[in-house]
Amino acid sequence: MARPRKHDTTDILDAAMQVFWELGYDRTTTSDLERATGVRRGSLYNTYADKRGLYLAVLEHYGAKEMTAAADLFLYATHASDAARSLFDGAAAAADQSPLRGCLMCDAAIDQATKDPEIAERVQAWIATLRDAIIQRVEQDGRPDQAEHMANAAVASYYGLKVLIKAGAPRAQLQSIADQAVEALAN
Repeated sequence: MARPRKHDTTDILDAAMQVFWELGYDRTTTSDLERATGVRRGSLYNTYADKRGLYLAVLEHYGAKEMTAAADLFLYATHASDAARSLFDGAAAAADQSPLRGCLMCDAAIDQATKDPEIAERVQAWIATLRDAIIQRVEQDGRPDQAEHMANAAVASYYGLKVLIKAGAPRAQLQSIADQAVEALAN
């Protein structure tokens, strides 16, 4: 009897993430996921229960990777505007490499959070990770009375930028938004 093949969880989640990102949750089929991951339906479902379970795992994987990295920019920066410059310029520049990609967390918020409270809760938690990091950085910059307001504005600008990337906005518009967000955190 042949031994079952072992699969790397990170590779599976990365492959599934690409499919969900490209097709969205509703248009993604189990066959799409099997093709992309190289893992049969039975093995996927043994690990993740169903497509929704895999999607939830993908959101956590994306959040741990992307949202933690974005939050870390603020947690380890010397000033909020330095972190914002890296975050916003990086997002605007990423549009050049992968146009219409945007943000998987934004996609989940728009596409699935209205239908699934657990997805809404997870999206909100990951967005809060970035917001809380910005608040902490702004407070450390000596502006505790402005921290919450500035963090809310920065988060709204960041996710707005990501949605505009997905919509195919011109690079100049994306850069203008990035510049305004950085300026707001510098003052």
